[in-house]
Amino acid sequence: MGIISHLRNLILRGCRYFGFWRLMFWFHRIVRRRYLLIIFTFHRIVPGGKAGLFYSPYDRGFPPEVLDKAITTIRKYLKIIKYDDFVECVIGDKKLEADSALITFDDADGDFDEYALPVLNKHDVCCTVFVPTGFVETGNLFWHVRISNLIHNLNDDDTRIKITNNTGLPDSVREIFSGGIPPDLPGRKALCYKLILGLNKLPDTEIKTVIDILGEIIEIKNKLPIGTMNWAQLKKIYAEGHSLESHSLTHRKLAGLNKDEVYRELVESKEKIEREIGNVVTGICYPAGSHSDMVAEQADRAGYKIGFTTRPGICRYPLYEENRFMIPRIDICDYREYAMHKILGMMVLKELFR
Repeated sequence: MGIISHLRNLILRGCRYFGFWRLMFWFHRIVRRRYLLIIFTFHRIVPGGKAGLFYSPYDRGFPPEVLDKAITTIRKYLKIIKYDDFVECVIGDKKLEADSALITFDDADGDFDEYALPVLNKHDVCCTVFVPTGFVETGNLFWHVRISNLIHNLNDDDTRIKITNNTGLPDSVREIFSGGIPPDLPGRKALCYKLILGLNKLPDTEIKTVIDILGEIIEIKNKLPIGTMNWAQLKKIYAEGHSLESHSLTHRKLAGLNKDEVYRELVESKEKIEREIGNVVTGICYPAGSHSDMVAEQADRAGYKIGFTTRPGICRYPLYEENRFMIPRIDICDYREYAMHKILGMMVLKELFR
């Protein structure tokens, strides 16, 4: 398997070196007679040293220099457009003039303006930031951050035993802690990730219950510095030309809520951003990609024009009716330069031969 993997990587590097991927983009324009439109998703951008504090892959993020390489690679194939132009293309009011991309950041991470914004300014490109308004200046933490805090502060076996004996916790959670406290950093990271994966299968209400119980057992002495930007920071990036759209109110999985709860999540977050920033919010990014026909109906009712999923793919614009609320995105989780070329190249190949 090692040899096969090595050969595959050599082939992918060769495709980039000899311009095969660029040729496929050109060939797509000739055959399909239309330009590509791709949405890319990023999350946390933090220096490598700071990232070492965090246990879960999501919380660790990626360093600014890697974002710089990713944007550089995207720009070799695609024109990065602003959100307003993107919306007009999606709803059919405007035609693309080149293969294009929209850059998005989920969660309005508190380190965005310090580490991601300078990279975007260097490239003179604008992005769209999706804001979970219930976390801005409220002290609320995303549940996966709360898990990281708990594992950071799990330091004695007596506490672990209390967890395994607590009948208020699901058996699956108690089983995760049954093997002892990992003595090294890789082991703690693995424990944290395993717990996050297990909890992610549960409804939001059960996740909160589990974390609240763990929080009563584990004493939190040190908290990880992860939060969202405040309204002053958000106003700053908006003034610099970046777009601010909704990521719901409480970042719950919308498909698991009833329609009244969904409508409240969508309306209150939209209105909060509009009051604080003074813009008109037209886009919703579904937390964890959780959406359904009912969620799309409520988004339309709440006054949104488009909705973003986590489903991978290319945006086949123009989009009408419910399709406007099911826009796919590409989550960039492998920032190696040749991998970025591969991601872009394989997307255009799939689109070409679909």
